Amino acid sequence: MFFITHITQHCFSSLLEVTFSDGFKSLIAYEILRIYLPKAAQKTTDNSVGPLVVNKAFVKIMTLDFDENAMFIVFDDNHVSDNYSAAYLRHLCEHQDTLWRDYMSRVRYAKQLKENAICLPISE
Repeated sequence: MFFITHITQHCFSSLLEVTFSDGFKSLIAYEILRIYLPKAAQKTTDNSVGPLVVNKAFVKIMTLDFDENAMFIVFDDNHVSDNYSAAYLRHLCEHQDTLWRDYMSRVRYAKQLKENAICLPISE
């Protein structure tokens, strides 16, 4: 079992530095935190994915509170997060490269679907 021991915001780089009680330390982008919200993760199952959140490249954190068990964020797009548990935050930190690749694949796929959509005229 581990806990959150320290969080530092790096505002200019939009990175959060998170330290855990077992000594693990990671930098994670605000954008990843905004894309992979805890509530969306709870709704997904092994066979589904969370909602596709886009256009958050420049999201900022307005308010951040944490204790050893969880972190809570208010983003500048007025989104209020549920609590990022220490375990979920650790998961995001450890797997952010894979999560980012998956997210980018989903964005490309959604864009392809949108661009390839056929518009049929409606006649009376």
